[in-house]
Formats: sequence, C-alpha cells, structure tokens
Amino acid sequence: AYNDGVATVNGTENVATIKLGSSSKIGSATITLPKGTTSVSFYAVAWKGKTATLQFSIGDTVIGTQAIVGNDGATGNAPYTLTVADTDTYSLAMAAFGADTEVTVTPVEAVRVILFGIQAK
Repeated sequence: AYNDGVATVNGTENVATIKLGSSSKIGSATITLPKGTTSVSFYAVAWKGKTATLQFSIGDTVIGTQAIVGNDGATGNAPYTLTVADTDTYSLAMAAFGADTEVTVTPVEAVRVILFGIQAK
C-alpha cells in the first residue's frame, strides 16, 4: 500500500489517497478505527478498466467485502484526477468496537485500488 499519493477529486485538489496493490501484486492497508466505531464510510475506485472486491478483516476474521468499479482517472501515478459519484462511496457496518481496532483492507484480486475520504462513525 502507498499512502503518499494525492488526487484531484471532482475539482478538489490534494485529496489524500491510499493506493493498494499493483498489476501483479495484492496490496493491503491496516487502518485503526477508534473505540465505539459502528460503521466506516469511504470512497473507492479500481484501476481504469478493472473491477475489484475489497475484503475487510480483523485478524483472520473477515468482517465484510465490497465490490468496486474502475475509474478512468485511476491510471498512471499520483496525482490522479478522479471524477466520482455517490455510487463510488461505500459503507461497512459492524458491531461497536470496545477498543481501538485494526482493520485490514485487501483487494481479493491483483488489481490496483485507490481509497480516500475514509470516515469512522
């Protein structure tokens, strides 16, 4: 995973991104969600012309999956220029955490994925 990239999203510059994987390797990122979190929302796009499925895990336990679609701006290197819609935002519901909890996000396939706008609720 790479967290040093930025994108212009719907005209807003310098949006921080996390890029997972490469064309031949699966990448992952571990995100710490705070105690009491019951859901997390995020934007996600797969690489141009591709689709992907994200898997969310706590340790070895899968807590959810999400199919995502490609975006024409998800190509080359950062900075990316992405045009996104409401259909590119997702939410994962979960039982309230009793403590800060690390959740690992991993594409199931070897497809690059860009995440941004991650919000714990």
